[in-house]
Amino acid sequence: MKTIPRATSAFPELRCEIHASKRLAPILSNIVQTCARDLGQPVAVVLTARANATIPVITLVLPAEVVIEPHQAWCLACRVACFCPDARVSVLVTGATETAAAETNEPAADAA
Repeated sequence: MKTIPRATSAFPELRCEIHASKRLAPILSNIVQTCARDLGQPVAVVLTARANATIPVITLVLPAEVVIEPHQAWCLACRVACFCPDARVSVLVTGATETAAAETNEPAADAA
């Protein structure tokens, strides 16, 4: 896996996971980065290139707080889908931050 450096912005950084052939992965990464740069949206791209990948898969991973209100991430997902029509583009909303905080506030189980 290869992680592409990211830019700074007022928007929270998103993660983009690209699973594609070795030939297509860098091309799709450039498209995602260009779309993100046009929107001013920082994104960390994680590439997983496989020789046997038939359908490219692009997954934008969003923190839960981003999906509550209109956000640039939705524009990014739409642009990527338009510029990569043969790829399967999806959005994954993660609530890991909230889940981890909730787990630390739970009372400890009795050791009886």
